[in-house]
Amino acid sequence: MTELSYIPGNFSFTIYDYLTNYTDYPHNYQIIYHNNFGKLVLEKNARFIALVKEINPFNTYVQNGLDN
Repeated sequence: MTELSYIPGNFSFTIYDYLTNYTDYPHNYQIIYHNNFGKLVLEKNARFIALVKEINPFNTYVQNGLDN
């Protein structure tokens, strides 16, 4: 389940993702997020802040851009 939370007029939003294992055995999950934030969302001096445990770029081009 995914929940998007925002307050009209604010400049931020929050995304909550909930994963539930309905199988009868323990199972690890891997989630791949892909977002394209264009200039309408990230204008000059904008910040995108996310609490993440791990980031794994899928190729060297992406790896080279992680600092940006």
